[in-house]
Amino acid sequence: MYLLLAGLLIAADQASKWWATNSFSGGGALELGLAFRLIYIRNTGAAFGLLRDLNLRLGPVVVDGTLLLGLLSAAVSLMLLWYLMRRGSSIPALPRFALTLVLAGAAGNMIDRLLWGFVIDFIHFRSGSFDFPVFNLADSFVVVGGALLFLSSLIEDRFKKSERRTLAEPEFFGRLDHNDRP
Repeated sequence: MYLLLAGLLIAADQASKWWATNSFSGGGALELGLAFRLIYIRNTGAAFGLLRDLNLRLGPVVVDGTLLLGLLSAAVSLMLLWYLMRRGSSIPALPRFALTLVLAGAAGNMIDRLLWGFVIDFIHFRSGSFDFPVFNLADSFVVVGGALLFLSSLIEDRFKKSERRTLAEPEFFGRLDHNDRP
């Protein structure tokens, strides 16, 4: 089920980028209110424009940063896909959903980097002097997935501490009959 969801999210990301390209690549923007607008940006960097114009020099050879980021996205996507296929059914629902979001986001931006040499960003949030970098659905999937992974680790950690405390409480053993004690 989670692989189907990843595929649907990748399709939604690619469809939204296609729409943004056809709607705004010639210029212009669509103001949505609440400080959001839709525009068209070619991002040669990582998420939210980080590492833009990155190039890696290996002696006389210069490796294009966009290709490098595309290959990194491919590696992350393949590792997550392998992990989810191998262990997905044994992972609790929240972390499995979070990993699915990260997979979809990494794959969505990988497709752009390897096909076009840039990522299509189109969602812009600006309010007063706060101007958030332009992003896309794939970026959102990665960020929300990462936040959910963090949240699930906090929940799991709290659950384990609660479970240890319950087992160590004296009244737990006091409620047991003498013959039932471990």
